[in-house]
Amino acid sequence: MFGGPFRLFEYREHNPLVYLDHPWTGLFLEGPQFVTNYRQLLPRITSIALDEAKSRVLAAELADALDRKSVRRDAGSAPRA
Repeated sequence: MFGGPFRLFEYREHNPLVYLDHPWTGLFLEGPQFVTNYRQLLPRITSIALDEAKSRVLAAELADALDRKSVRRDAGSAPRA
């Protein structure tokens, strides 16, 4: 839907650019058409993103679920000496 992670850099004295992040490399896009395309994504992302409080709740719920899953998995194993 939105592609991979990116950062939009905007400066007062220089042209804006987009950085595309990848596990093995990164790519800077300076062309106005690329910057415009990524700039147009930002309102769409903002419209579906959670606010800070909801993000914290979600992260806590996910961590709790992961902890509970880990405890269940470890329940049958013998303690290590």
